[in-house]
Amino acid sequence: MGDRERRNGVQQDFRERRCRFRQVDDQLKKLARYLQPFFMEPPPEIDMSTMSGWSDLFRVGRRFRGISSSEIAQLASFLTGSLGSSSIRIMNPKK
Repeated sequence: MGDRERRNGVQQDFRERRCRFRQVDDQLKKLARYLQPFFMEPPPEIDMSTMSGWSDLFRVGRRFRGISSSEIAQLASFLTGSLGSSSIRIMNPKK
């Protein structure tokens, strides 16, 4: 294999990785939309015996109103796993 073919292969691999990185970045930004409000205010006091607790429950639930099933799966995977293992799995789908 010549230098030109090797260089073209490396460039193609770089383009594919950059494209996958952008996809991962977009996915993380979508998930961040759901999580960001929780960091900006005190935790909800969900107490089923009071009206205030029910209103907190509905307020929190409303934030997830538009979430799709695939985003729920991604969110659960992100929250229960490490970012490093998730990004490695996404960036290297062949392995």
